[in-house]
Amino acid sequence: MRSRESSFVRRLKTLTEALPSPTEKEEIRRDIQELIDFLKMLSEAVARIPTSEDTLALRRSLDDIEKRLETDKRAILLNLVNLRKKSPITNKPLSTGDIEQGRKDLDTLSKLDFEELKQTLKDEKAYPIKRIRAILEALGVHVSSKKIRSELSDLVVTKISNYKGYESLRNK
Repeated sequence: MRSRESSFVRRLKTLTEALPSPTEKEEIRRDIQELIDFLKMLSEAVARIPTSEDTLALRRSLDDIEKRLETDKRAILLNLVNLRKKSPITNKPLSTGDIEQGRKDLDTLSKLDFEELKQTLKDEKAYPIKRIRAILEALGVHVSSKKIRSELSDLVVTKISNYKGYESLRNK
């Protein structure tokens, strides 16, 4: 029986020698904790993945938004069309005094070169749209009330530049 007992004791000794040291035990415990933390993070990430039900609800919401935008766009367009019908742009007729001032302005502007002329007409305080219309009237150009200020000032610049060009050709 002694041999059995001694064999058992030897095996126990071998087993105790295989046990980890306190440092190795702490390292194993940290590795297991890291694994647990990683699995928790993985579990939370999986919980955040949208399901097919979530995407279905999102699609419905997007469809509702799209329909609303289309409806609002139509309403805005209709309002714009109705506004234009209700309030057409009309310019007040020019008085003879306005046209006379236009002729004086025409004389002054005719003396400027092309760039100076463009810069001068850009000054909205010195040359409001009514004054530019009076200059065009003095040039014999009747303009639509739908034209904007920049179009009218460009027209004045073109007419004066063309007139100067014709004059220089006549004098040659």
